[in-house]
Amino acid sequence: TIMELDQLKNQWRKEMEITQQNSGIAFTDVKEKVSRFNKAIFYRDCGEITAALVVALLVTYRLLTTAQMGWLTYLGNGIIIGACLFIVFMLLKSKKITLNSDWTLASRIDIEITSLENQKKLLQSIASWYIAPIMLGVVLSSLGIHHDKTGSYMPNMGLWIYFGSCLILSAFIYWLNRRAANKKIEPVLTAVKNLRQQLNEH
Repeated sequence: TIMELDQLKNQWRKEMEITQQNSGIAFTDVKEKVSRFNKAIFYRDCGEITAALVVALLVTYRLLTTAQMGWLTYLGNGIIIGACLFIVFMLLKSKKITLNSDWTLASRIDIEITSLENQKKLLQSIASWYIAPIMLGVVLSSLGIHHDKTGSYMPNMGLWIYFGSCLILSAFIYWLNRRAANKKIEPVLTAVKNLRQQLNEH
């Protein structure tokens, strides 16, 4: 209605006056940081989803074309496929926002805060949805291949070294993502929350 449109225009005018009058908030700087972050997340998700789908397809092809394969190898490869699909699901889920925009700056900031918080939680929990499922599949399929070749479930020295390398790689991936959550996401999230608080005070 006309009245609602006038109220919306007044709200826009009020919010723009607040952002222009408060130089400490550095609205433009915060907006640019969020924009750069969202672009980085977009490219990250595209790369991760593409890689996960490619791996899932390759492993599926291997399952369908390998004549003889032990149950443990099947199980490990099945877990890898499931883990890849779960990674895609988690990445897409993290971008889903349940808040509705009412066309005001405040609502837009609330959406960005939710988005940033989702990404922070995603990285902080990477061990459960990314590292553990993939590594479990890798370990089981590797052990299964070893059993298919030797008839033994006891890993040899080479396989133990491989498992140790996987563990080190997992720890490094975990550290990188926790660091990204604290060093890259948290400063942007704090800046956006400060901007939101400034609007609340007015």
